[in-house]
Amino acid sequence: MRIVQALGSSRRGGAERFFTRLARSFHEAGIAQRLLVRGGHWAEAQLVEAGVPVDRAYFGGTLDVFTRLKFRRVLADHKADIALTWMRRAASACPKGPWLHVGRLGNYYDLKAFGGCDHLIANTPGIADYIRNGGWPAERVSYIPNFVPLIRADPVPRAALDTPAGVPLILWLGRMEREKGPDIVVRALAMTPEAWLWMAGDGSMF
Repeated sequence: MRIVQALGSSRRGGAERFFTRLARSFHEAGIAQRLLVRGGHWAEAQLVEAGVPVDRAYFGGTLDVFTRLKFRRVLADHKADIALTWMRRAASACPKGPWLHVGRLGNYYDLKAFGGCDHLIANTPGIADYIRNGGWPAERVSYIPNFVPLIRADPVPRAALDTPAGVPLILWLGRMEREKGPDIVVRALAMTPEAWLWMAGDGSMF
């Protein structure tokens, strides 16, 4: 199986982090892959530092013909069986060809951007339902969640954070950005005054 993965984003969100983890895992497993990413951005630096070779493209949007040409050349040179595109920009830039085009969604995007895909992967059951409700046949939609690195650590004693032993404890972990809803769990806490909340993460709402 020969894969070309393409990421058109330059953010540092969950999808970008999972893309780099998956690309590194494929690389370590010896899977034949090529990676097409936006040059000079975070994902490229992470992969190069890990010794994973990458190809650069601009992913500038609808009028960016150069990215489409580069994408086609990488797919053809690699004799790709699968083009795995991450989110809207990469999905829109992927050319038609003998390869299977699989789009991966981590949000409720406008499905028009994925019209050229043969199959869609959703990273939550809700997104998978959204895709099917949007008219996609069930056999062309899969739910595959993101995986995270296995980290073993000793439990944190409640007393270390001044938390009573007998109270309900809510743990929220994630990127503290509005789309992840850290404010929602804080508002929910006001409805459950007997509970305590521990939050951990980083982001603009930290």
